[in-house]
Amino acid sequence: MVIPSEGVTRPSRGISSGKEQHRHVAFIPSSRGSFDRAALSAVNDIEPALLYHGTLIARTKTSHDAVRRLRAETGLPVFLDANLRAPWWSHDVVRRLLFGTRWLKLNASELEDLGEDTMRDSSPDDRLRAVRRRYALDTVLLTRGSSGATVVGADGAIDGLPPRTARIVDTVGAGD
Repeated sequence: MVIPSEGVTRPSRGISSGKEQHRHVAFIPSSRGSFDRAALSAVNDIEPALLYHGTLIARTKTSHDAVRRLRAETGLPVFLDANLRAPWWSHDVVRRLLFGTRWLKLNASELEDLGEDTMRDSSPDDRLRAVRRRYALDTVLLTRGSSGATVVGADGAIDGLPPRTARIVDTVGAGD
């Protein structure tokens, strides 16, 4: 069954109000795969502010159908983490997930993979804007490793986020 994480409560900024709130995020692990009423009930019980999942959840038809149904039945805004790892994704499935997504996080390689052939010669900023427009996303976040991140919002403006310097202890599980 698809279930949220433990429902860890963390202080976070309200999505639109900017006020401190304690909200949950319903995280769907990619190792789960089917939908049932218990999954929907578990998500509703924690009253999440958003639904977070990656594209790996859709690597099988069963799990893809489950996440699409959960998205439709909860009506929660979706934060999608593009995890385009061969052989576990296809353009068609990922594009279906992108429609109805509010926020998208991806890296430069994933931006290339998602891009249209006609955009290959465009700048990364133009490709980010094109992906945001095509899928009607509010925000696209491009992670750039040690170079920080780039964000394009609904107004099409590009903001660079410099990396924060920290003493690295262990990079296991650090992702992008």
